[in-house]
Amino acid sequence: MSQPFHKRLFPAIYRRIRYPHVFIKAGANRIKIAALMIGAYITKLPETKCYTGQAFLNHIKKNRLSFIRWGDGETKIFHGMNVGTKNRHVNPKNGRTIQESSMKLREKIKSLLVFFENHKSEDILFCIPFESIKSLFAPCLHQKARQENYTFYQTFNELFIWSESWALLKKIIKKQPLLGDSMVPREALRENLNMEQLWKDEKNVILLHSKKWVAEEFKNKNVFFLKVPGRNAFRSYDKLKNDTLKIIKKNKLNRENSCLVICAGPLAKVLIFELHQEIESAPVCYDLGRFFEIKRLEKFDL
Repeated sequence: MSQPFHKRLFPAIYRRIRYPHVFIKAGANRIKIAALMIGAYITKLPETKCYTGQAFLNHIKKNRLSFIRWGDGETKIFHGMNVGTKNRHVNPKNGRTIQESSMKLREKIKSLLVFFENHKSEDILFCIPFESIKSLFAPCLHQKARQENYTFYQTFNELFIWSESWALLKKIIKKQPLLGDSMVPREALRENLNMEQLWKDEKNVILLHSKKWVAEEFKNKNVFFLKVPGRNAFRSYDKLKNDTLKIIKKNKLNRENSCLVICAGPLAKVLIFELHQEIESAPVCYDLGRFFEIKRLEKFDL
């Protein structure tokens, strides 16, 4: 139960006097959000084709493309914020931190973003939350805020992140003639789409995940499993990347005979991007986020 107003008033006034820079920064963010929202309403999004649903899966499978899914977590890392559960503040004490921000991770995320802003990729389909961007994330944010009982400040922070996402991705939308919907894995579960068709005909699967039971999803496949830490996975990035490269080289895996399935948050985007930069015929890579966990939870709910 929250404290009475008079007991919260004086500590609040003290914090504003003791830490004025914090509230100056918060005020600047509010002004920035207002400017972004106004700009979004008066600026028409560039015309682009966005694959979603079954059309997305068909396009990926037919052209043997990898895909990277940009979300709020990558935007947080870009701005030096930790990725966590419930509370989205920078302070890791406010909620459970899943991936802490670091200078190295931020630089790699920025390099990835700059590449797609300036180059048309023939091997990787860049995915964004397209419908949410078009509606300025308002419907999604409203539903999320109600489901997770967000406070006013938590809702404000989410609005800041999604407004920043819109600003960051505008250049990519303009540059890339074809994009994907980053919500397809969840949409596949909701619409009963067959996500497994992506690896149905593959002989070899490299799987990077925090849970070994996920390997059971790839029946009659030659599965190379690499365990990803459940929290702060990027601390193990160099080792995971080297192990992946060793598996690819030792077993002569390539785009035609194998795929890589990775569920590792921001690390997944960086690894997929760098594999395609360093290997001429890299295995097709699928960034699936929490697809398998959600699938299992829904199965038990049924």
